[in-house]
Amino acid sequence: MARRKLSIAERWQVVGMANTGLSCRRIAVHFGVNHTVIIRLVQRQTGSVEDRPRAGRPRKTTPREDRNLSRQARLKPFSSAEQLRRLWPIGGRVSADCDT
Repeated sequence: MARRKLSIAERWQVVGMANTGLSCRRIAVHFGVNHTVIIRLVQRQTGSVEDRPRAGRPRKTTPREDRNLSRQARLKPFSSAEQLRRLWPIGGRVSADCDT
C-alpha cells in the first residue's frame, strides 16, 4: 500500500479531532492512513505540525537538473551512466563514482 502524506491542513484537523476526544483509530480511518501515523503526530505535537528538518547530505543537483537528466535517459535508453554524464552540462560537479 502506498503511503499517503497528510497535508498541513489535514495535520491540524487531526490535532483538533484528537483534542475533542476522538480515538486515533477513528481519525485514521477518516483520513485513510494507518493509526500509528495519527499516534505519532499527536504525541510529537509541540505547537507546530510542520515537517522537521532531516539530516543528510545536501543534493548536488536541482530538481530542474534532475528532470533534465531523466529526460536524457529516456531519450537514449541504452546509454551508460558515463555517457549520460558526458552529455550532461553539469558533468564536472557530479562524479560517476559512488564514493563522492
